[in-house]
Amino acid sequence: MGAGKTALKAGLKAGLKAATAVGGVTLGMGAGYGIAVVRVRIQSALFPKFWAESARTQLELDESLQELPPLTVNVLGDSAASGVGASKPERAYVGLLKQRLEEETGRKVSVTNISVPGASSWLLMEKQLPLLDDLPPADITMCVIGANDLIDPKYTLEGFEWTATRLYKRLPAGTVVSTIPSFGLPWLEPKVRAANTIIEREARLNNLELADLFSTTHELGLWRYLLYTGGDIFHPSERGYVAWASALWPAVRRAAKRALEKEAHEAEQA
Repeated sequence: MGAGKTALKAGLKAGLKAATAVGGVTLGMGAGYGIAVVRVRIQSALFPKFWAESARTQLELDESLQELPPLTVNVLGDSAASGVGASKPERAYVGLLKQRLEEETGRKVSVTNISVPGASSWLLMEKQLPLLDDLPPADITMCVIGANDLIDPKYTLEGFEWTATRLYKRLPAGTVVSTIPSFGLPWLEPKVRAANTIIEREARLNNLELADLFSTTHELGLWRYLLYTGGDIFHPSERGYVAWASALWPAVRRAAKRALEKEAHEAEQA
């Protein structure tokens, strides 16, 4: 905690120093944006550690319980999966879905979140999939990725498709995946839609559970979209994460149904 506070103070100081280069109303806006960007950087460093510690703590609790074992969830992804933009990691979409799963099933839910802020589809395939292969199989796997691909200056649809055709077939059957959300920018929408067509195809071909983040966020329009983002105008705010969780929930629920049916079948065969 001490290191985090020191980093926060230093980061805020740097953000404010950069923002004072402009005056008047622009000064206030620049300072706010500068602080938001620094906050995102700090969260990107600290929030993955929260999930790692949470998984260790949950494992210790699980081993002491004599009731039904928890549902297990493995999460891959980028900064949104880590919770960047929310005040606490558990207030972003992974935490909200964990809570809803517990309420819906009456079971504890144990999350192992190996997401990495800044990850693209290619980086996830190269860095996170090997980690996933080393984890015990989970009842539910989630892999929401792609937004960082589209803001990469070197992005091409051909390159995205090359990665997607290799990434999605390596995910466990029934993994929850999603379309890339809208950025609220009309000039970017065709690019997002083209990438989403590939994701939809790969989800269908590889027996994955597809959620539709794009439709939910596209319906907001530009100005409402901005109200659902944090100060950096990119990562979702807590309000935005509520919308994300609602959009992802139908696919998560289907994945949970698969897992519970499999569990019941195995119990009958035992």
